[in-house]
Amino acid sequence: MRLEIKEVNIMTQLCPKCGCSKFQLQDIDVENTNYGFMSIQCNGCGYPIGVTTVENVPAALVKYGKKILDKLDSIESKLNQK
Repeated sequence: MRLEIKEVNIMTQLCPKCGCSKFQLQDIDVENTNYGFMSIQCNGCGYPIGVTTVENVPAALVKYGKKILDKLDSIESKLNQK
């Protein structure tokens, strides 16, 4: 018995608007709901390709992302004071 291994092509998701292959999560405000939502959008042009609840995004990612942004804001503020 001979086992043949063929090349596997991994599908890459592309933005339907600009063709970029990088995406980001963005908080969005949805009225009349008690749940948090995030848009999955193109990193290049901001085109939304999906929506998910905050619960579907690992809590650590959101937590550490907020901390990093707060620290960057603090650094930027200190640099602008000089």
